[in-house]
Amino acid sequence: MTHHDRITLILLALCLLTLTTISFADDTILNEAGVEHNQAKPTALTFIGTGGPELSVDRSGIATVLTTDGQHLLIDAGRNVMQNLYEAGIDPREVTNIVLTHLHNDHIEGLPTLWMTGWFLLGRQQPLTIWGPVGTKAMVNGMRQMYQFDRVHRADDFNDGQLLDIEVIEIKPKQKLTMHNGVSFTAIEAQHNDGNPAFSFFIEAAD
Repeated sequence: MTHHDRITLILLALCLLTLTTISFADDTILNEAGVEHNQAKPTALTFIGTGGPELSVDRSGIATVLTTDGQHLLIDAGRNVMQNLYEAGIDPREVTNIVLTHLHNDHIEGLPTLWMTGWFLLGRQQPLTIWGPVGTKAMVNGMRQMYQFDRVHRADDFNDGQLLDIEVIEIKPKQKLTMHNGVSFTAIEAQHNDGNPAFSFFIEAAD
């Protein structure tokens, strides 16, 4: 095989790889009648952060996104959650449903940025819904008070102040809740010493 033949084969392989990548990236397919329709994506988990309260150069605070039927459910909101959503290719404006396992600071400290910056800078068009243990309402009320200045001075024709409203649902052990996209999660009481009340969640999606 000549040097020219090798280069030709390499170029051909790269072309095929590119075409394959494009075909897998495109969620639109043709049915037998030649009509385009969207191919459903399977439920996916994206680890946004896997660190704890300790400082780390390569692990952000705990946060996980469950995506099903194009909808996102954020489980915990540790530090850097907004930045890491962006880097993971998940639009922060579309993350409006949040479940909290417990209220330790390293599980919620990214929440204010997601709430406030997603509103005034990115123009989020839906208010947040937050599920969490008893104490979540008090935490959210404190967050609203802490950011009172932003709430007042950044509201304008572009930033509707009502979009900063937060629906808070405090959950109890064994309680099962269903989101609008069919995802349901059941709260399982966990023992976390100084983090109680705390929950694990049994999550069910369509697939």
